[in-house]
Amino acid sequence: MTSNAATCLSDIDKVRRVAAGHDAAYVARSRLSRLLLRTTNLARSLAVEPPSDIGGRQQHAMGWGWGGADQILEACTRLDACQRSATHASEPLDDRWRMMWDEIESHLNTLEDLLRRRLQHRPAERT
Repeated sequence: MTSNAATCLSDIDKVRRVAAGHDAAYVARSRLSRLLLRTTNLARSLAVEPPSDIGGRQQHAMGWGWGGADQILEACTRLDACQRSATHASEPLDDRWRMMWDEIESHLNTLEDLLRRRLQHRPAERT
């Protein structure tokens, strides 16, 4: 089953809502993992093999463009690296999480912007 951009955006909202609560780091880490899995699956579904170069221009999959899928995957990779650092086992999770939340949120903002662009280009996307 392919995840759609709207579901991924909902996951981002869930991460943000839980981040301020008690035991935020543990719950948010779980929600971030779910978000990353869904969003990575979405990007991979968009990155089908491109058709050959036609007339000197690369044709784009699904009318959206190759940059979109690549940018989503790159944003997921950066967010994953940041959240792994924030949940490093050598330090208490809550302390490290609080220290790194601004950076995590910055990556969430980037990913959210990319997903919103996706919805603008493909509003009738199916799950």
